Amino acid sequence: MKRKRILLSRLDVEQYLVELPPLPEEKVGAALKYRLPALYPGSIESARIDFVRNGGKGNRYILFVVDEARLAAYRRKAMGGELLSPTLVAKELSPRGPWTSVSWAGTWASLDRFEGGALIASRRVRRSGGVAEDLSRLLSESEGEKYGKSASVFVSEEASGDAGALEGAVADLGIREFRILPLSGLLPRLRIARVLLFPLRPRARKARGYALVALACLDLALSCILAHRSLGELDAELSAVKDDYLRMQRRNGETLRLVDEIAASEGKYEKLLAEEAPDMYAVVSSVAADTGPGSRILGLIVQEGEFRMEAEGPDALAALSKLELSGDFDSVKLHQSLPIAAGRERFTISGKWLVESPARSHPGVSENARIEGRGSRR
Repeated sequence: MKRKRILLSRLDVEQYLVELPPLPEEKVGAALKYRLPALYPGSIESARIDFVRNGGKGNRYILFVVDEARLAAYRRKAMGGELLSPTLVAKELSPRGPWTSVSWAGTWASLDRFEGGALIASRRVRRSGGVAEDLSRLLSESEGEKYGKSASVFVSEEASGDAGALEGAVADLGIREFRILPLSGLLPRLRIARVLLFPLRPRARKARGYALVALACLDLALSCILAHRSLGELDAELSAVKDDYLRMQRRNGETLRLVDEIAASEGKYEKLLAEEAPDMYAVVSSVAADTGPGSRILGLIVQEGEFRMEAEGPDALAALSKLELSGDFDSVKLHQSLPIAAGRERFTISGKWLVESPARSHPGVSENARIEGRGSRR
């Protein structure tokens, strides 16, 4: 069976522009899943997501959501091939400046606006009439946004018969500079990794490719050098390298002894710290300060160097981000978040306390301590 490249229908895949607070790259997926209930109208349990960094200023992403059963049907149709996003195809083919792209298929049409290589607006319609009628409806739903006088119109293979009518309809709407382009001829020239969605295998990291190229170049350079040197020269160089290695080995012996002594001292130090109870005032103060303005701590448990906090605030993700970036805590996790009022959430966060030398300023507080009550309002 020959694998196929399938262009995903904009009617089947929802997409959203989402801006996140500063987060480590490995936690972006979890943060987007947390935002999903407020964005996606379908079943969260059967939803599958993918995302790409949008570009431009800020920490912005394009989030794609599809139902699991629908995704499985596309994969069967592609027979192990790639699934492509119309929006990412338009993004890859559009100029860097302000530009409008229209994707035209048999049952749907979409309009994407880009600026500086980043998507800033997107909409779609289900086709129900003639070419001119559907195009006019797509553009009229811009609600007064100015899309300029330049555009690209990408036509799928199934709608290739509409190319002539599209050319006349686009000209009638006053768009002076436009290009009617068949997608069937453009897809083979694209860098597929940039327009691929929901891959069967995790996306490869760019650094891996660079490392392989660097190793290949190094291997080639060494081969060229060795080819121009005599065996006698190589023997002399190998002997010199061996002498240097022996001298370094003798020096390293002393260094390793010192390293072992330092490690033993650090172990004793860590053991002393582990036996010392945390300064509960310092713990509470740091948690309250790092949770952010408008938050109220309802309960705090500190046990064996870890904490678990229940709080109320305007934004659980923002509170999580502030705690991670504070430098006072590690392994910070958001366990749950429930809306309790307009603009307020109740959430539970846990993590590890990183203060290395807590003072015994509160000898009456045990190491396993619980603080509950009205909390601290910032």
